[in-house]
Amino acid sequence: MTIRHTLSFLLTLTLLCAPAAAQLDLSAAFKAPTKKQTTAIAATVTDADTGSPIYNFDITIGYRDPSKLDTTWYPLKSFAPFNVRITENTFKIRTTEPLAHYAFYITAPGYLPQYSHEWELDTLNSTWSIKLKPAANITGTILSPSGNPVYNAQLIPVIDDTRVTISGPIFEQFNPSADIEASHTNKKPLLIYNSNLDGSFTLPPHNEKFRLLILSPQGYQLLEQKDLDTDQPNSITLGEWQPLTGSIKLKDKPIAGQLIKINGPLYAPGAIEDTFKPTNILLSFKTRTKTDGSFLFDYMPFQFINANIIQDDPYRPDTVIQNNLIKVQSDKFPVLKFDFDNTIITGKIINYDHTPLPKFYSATIELSSKQPLKNYSSTLFPDGSFTFQSIIPAELSLSANISFVNKLENVLDNSDNKTLRKTINIPTENPPLVLNLGTIPLSAPNASLDTGNAAPQITAKYLNDNQSFNLNDYRGKYVLLDFSPAFNGFAFSQIADVNTAYQQFKSNPNVKFFSFLFKDSPDFDPYDPKTYENKTDWPVVLLPNAADDAATQTLGASDFACIYLISPTGQIIAKDTDLFGPNIATTLQKLIPTQ
Repeated sequence: MTIRHTLSFLLTLTLLCAPAAAQLDLSAAFKAPTKKQTTAIAATVTDADTGSPIYNFDITIGYRDPSKLDTTWYPLKSFAPFNVRITENTFKIRTTEPLAHYAFYITAPGYLPQYSHEWELDTLNSTWSIKLKPAANITGTILSPSGNPVYNAQLIPVIDDTRVTISGPIFEQFNPSADIEASHTNKKPLLIYNSNLDGSFTLPPHNEKFRLLILSPQGYQLLEQKDLDTDQPNSITLGEWQPLTGSIKLKDKPIAGQLIKINGPLYAPGAIEDTFKPTNILLSFKTRTKTDGSFLFDYMPFQFINANIIQDDPYRPDTVIQNNLIKVQSDKFPVLKFDFDNTIITGKIINYDHTPLPKFYSATIELSSKQPLKNYSSTLFPDGSFTFQSIIPAELSLSANISFVNKLENVLDNSDNKTLRKTINIPTENPPLVLNLGTIPLSAPNASLDTGNAAPQITAKYLNDNQSFNLNDYRGKYVLLDFSPAFNGFAFSQIADVNTAYQQFKSNPNVKFFSFLFKDSPDFDPYDPKTYENKTDWPVVLLPNAADDAATQTLGASDFACIYLISPTGQIIAKDTDLFGPNIATTLQKLIPTQ
């Protein structure tokens, strides 16, 4: 007999944490303590018809959050704010908490359950009298697909306005938890019952519409309330689980440790025709691939489900990077093969100060590579996240242009546009399946470098011989710095005007001209000298990481075309419109002394 059929099914209800305590105020140590008022309640539980005591009742306590208009339910034994003692058909509550914020739910075999709002309670009165109305239990036997009694099967009545999620991935870790969707005040707790050694069970009666969910390592079942008989015992046969196997590979190489998630609604066994109908019972199982790239889910329902490859990212949990809708077969073990040829790139853009992006913005985000020459685009989602699918390994340039929207006028605030430039390298040997860039801040606003400011330190490489360039080496000379923007390549329209000025000053040893080229320029290959030799007669300097370089960011050169004239003392003496087009030669003639 396999472990699958012998392991007992131990399932525990997730206990939602009680509201977090307020942060400690250290000054409280020097204040006189305030004593909270203690409330003491004594309650009796009796038969509404006969007045006889009811002994085998259960209590569930719910905290009603006034700000969220919902209720979180707790099993009695786990609820710390209350001291509750049960003796025969009575219970006593002692607490310093305000009872108006709490709800109580009483159940007992053979009686309809009651919520505390039905008791007409006076929270100032110290005695409660709870009278439950008799009703028929739901009884029966749980049988495996082969007809044998099932011990310790979990029976979960799911009230219509409650959503239940079952998480995994292996059955011993199954964990049903309730997420209340109802908007009214009568919130519903999630109660779990178990079958006995002979497979028999007893469910207390319900006065609300529900569906019965049954879970066991030996099978599962989902029944409508109308299918359950209250006059005689029910014989319930479970549907069989199906295993789901698969693998994840990149260029035929297994991907180990990749997170994969199975999710979707749960339907009755074999109810394929119900697949796209609404349901309030959801599956959510996770596992990771083994060293050979394989994965296994032992307990899958016979239906359609979603198989998702998940990005393992603490900033964006459960981000789906690949999704397949599959049908779990009953006649064979389904095998899912995720075969990838290229890398997936994910990330999240945040503000330069590491705060989230404003709620309203418009954005374009792009990747480009030269070898091979290819451009990719992606949508920036409302949370600032993005995903690029099927990226060929190469050195790439990531760029984004974002315009924040004026919330009051609902128009683009072009004065607050932000940009992003980043160089990314995906190794061609053993590339990752998923390259997670994490959080990427936008370029910080640059303090305007005006005339009179010192020029920043710039170091780079000459394009023709790869020798080092250092701006400080040219102290004592006038230096013209011509930058082409990182996303536009060589600004040839500016070159003609720079050349006019160069022809006038090339014989002056105290004047130097430099054009700066960025490695991620898309319009030509900077490694091919023929692309610039016939354009300039002065040195060209290569800035391979302009988008990440502090000096070029300070100058604004990593985002926009710009041009500066630097004095022999290292100060900026002209910029922008003074050096635009024909003004280049005119400005140099004004500022540079004749020989």
